[in-house]
Amino acid sequence: MAKIGMQQYVRLLERAAAGQISKCVYCGNENRTVNDTWICTVCENINYAGTLRDPNLFPALDNVNQLIDERKYDEALAAYEKIMSQYNEPAYIYRYALLIMEQSNYEVSCIRYDRPGFMEENAVHRERASALHSKWKRIMNKALVACNDEIANAGGNQFLAYTLFILAIKLGKPKTAKRAIEIQERYNTPSVVAYENMVLSAELGLPHDTEKAAAELIRTMSFPLNAFYYLTWSMVKLGQYQDAAGMSARLSIYIHNDSLRALMQAIKAEREM
Repeated sequence: MAKIGMQQYVRLLERAAAGQISKCVYCGNENRTVNDTWICTVCENINYAGTLRDPNLFPALDNVNQLIDERKYDEALAAYEKIMSQYNEPAYIYRYALLIMEQSNYEVSCIRYDRPGFMEENAVHRERASALHSKWKRIMNKALVACNDEIANAGGNQFLAYTLFILAIKLGKPKTAKRAIEIQERYNTPSVVAYENMVLSAELGLPHDTEKAAAELIRTMSFPLNAFYYLTWSMVKLGQYQDAAGMSARLSIYIHNDSLRALMQAIKAEREM
């Protein structure tokens, strides 16, 4: 199959971005979606358009996100705990752990060396960041165990298998991720399997495989905006900085997450060298 050129990628991105606006039931962030099954570009949880939830869920998630924007992490976590208690799903535990990860990263960002008395203040931020880092990993491991138990005892489903996969990726457990893909294959969900293989290729540092998988997902409009991020990641790893810069700039109109922002900073740094 012929390699997709940049102009065609731009047209495909515009097509992907023309989808309807859908809100993730796990984090409340808006996504542009073209299929009934889609993966949130913020928390990376898998969603299904037919999922029924309490009508008060989205206002509660909006409140959590507002508290995060205000850097009121403890209040945000307490509010999310109330949401999590209503839904006995490992995907909510995973999202909760992501919020703690974000708080840990914020504490790291507070470490400064340009103010009087920075040593004492920095020590506090380092200690908090370390404790929070241990906490989110512990919680994700707990969610991973819950996924394994539910799959073993009740058979699971494609969404639970995906949650097991993304937890394994975040925890740096490629063997568990591969096993999750094998479980996903039971459910006749080729596009989800293809997406998981793409993410695993990136986790293993295989840009050629990632690029190939991303291109096919984009071509078939399967999780296209997510795939565009991994396509851009592969461009960076392959030294295609000009194409990566153009693609990331366009993609940033539709995706707003820390991963893309970090990728754009890496592209800028490489181009300035």
